[in-house]
Amino acid sequence: GFVVFDICDCARSVCNPYGEELTKPMKAKFDTSLFNSFLRGYLSISKNLLTKGDYLFLSNCLRIIPFELGLRFLNDHLTGNNYFKVDYHGQNKERAEVQFSLLASIDSQIIEIQHILTSAWEDV
Repeated sequence: GFVVFDICDCARSVCNPYGEELTKPMKAKFDTSLFNSFLRGYLSISKNLLTKGDYLFLSNCLRIIPFELGLRFLNDHLTGNNYFKVDYHGQNKERAEVQFSLLASIDSQIIEIQHILTSAWEDV
């Protein structure tokens, strides 16, 4: 895979303190303080895996990953839950809603996220 997508997929999971299996999907949020800590820890060890261009793509990728996963969950829900295992009817729909709520949270904080990205790259 592409390391930028792997970083963003990990951040998508790590930076949502409420988790991904929510019965109230609107609670999903992207925690920027967790993102700052995660990113700085990652860069302290693996900054050399990224070019500056790769790094600049991270803010866009942070949006792409939950959008894509939300679409995949929703598609699976609409087509009979053949790909993702579910424990109850509507679970993949809820999972999609969590991802879309996470995306909305990312979008509402994108300036702060870009600031974190810039300062982390310069500091490490």
